Amino acid sequence: MKSGQCMAFVTFLLACFMAESLSKADKIVALPGQPKVNFQHFSGYITVDEKKQRALFYYLVEAETILASKPLVLWLNGGELKFDKTRDNLVFQERWFVKFPQYKNRDFFVAGESYAGHYVPQLAQLSVQLKQNLKRIAIGNPLLEFVTDMNSADQYYWSHDLISDSAYELLISFCNSSRLMREAIRRSFSSDCLSVYIEVATELTKSIDRYDVIADVYLSFGQSPMSTFSHPLLSGPQHLSSLHSQADGLSQHQVGVKVHPGIQDETTKYLNRKDVQKSLHAQLVGITSSNLCNK
Repeated sequence: MKSGQCMAFVTFLLACFMAESLSKADKIVALPGQPKVNFQHFSGYITVDEKKQRALFYYLVEAETILASKPLVLWLNGGELKFDKTRDNLVFQERWFVKFPQYKNRDFFVAGESYAGHYVPQLAQLSVQLKQNLKRIAIGNPLLEFVTDMNSADQYYWSHDLISDSAYELLISFCNSSRLMREAIRRSFSSDCLSVYIEVATELTKSIDRYDVIADVYLSFGQSPMSTFSHPLLSGPQHLSSLHSQADGLSQHQVGVKVHPGIQDETTKYLNRKDVQKSLHAQLVGITSSNLCNK
């Protein structure tokens, strides 16, 4: 073997060793309470902006069988709609492949929901430009066009008899969901929207799961569909959350609904356990606990 070939071979071995070391550090030995599994899983952080000290968390679950021939699927959970989000996702993707080079030439699929309705197509376009092995994209329940997506819920609830004709008339005549959301984002509510909010919130109660309105009464977060607008990140006047609570409490008293803890409550509780966070190599930076809407 010539010296140049020898040097290239040594460099290749060194690169493989470094990549294996990087991924090994993120390997999950076991999750608390988890039964024995026949697959490997990894989790950790990929830095996407050193100057701003920003990193994205990932969780990788490998296939149980015939691992070498399985495709790679990237799932994006939506989150906030920001200008630099697609850029972050691309940097994450490139640096993640450095840590897991064995996946770089696999068939690649990108999927997601909510705001990923924007991120996925944008990331796919960049992936194609970079000649990556992208095969397909998939988006479910995506946010594509604000007014259409927000207001479609009004008709959906009405057509499923979840709100009355009078409540629906208020939505379409005075303040629909897209206007209500915009006012919530601006933290400035008109009297029309506050009145409509209170009326509709008394009907869209904790007894309705907006993700499965025909299912048995079993709540994910003990929230009604209208609680979207009273989330701390979107709340306008300080009294909006209390208005929602009063309206929701009144309607529950009327129908006698008993609230049960749901799977998302249990998941949140589990992910806030210190032993679980240690197993996942998760770090809480700037927050005291993890929840569905942490930035």
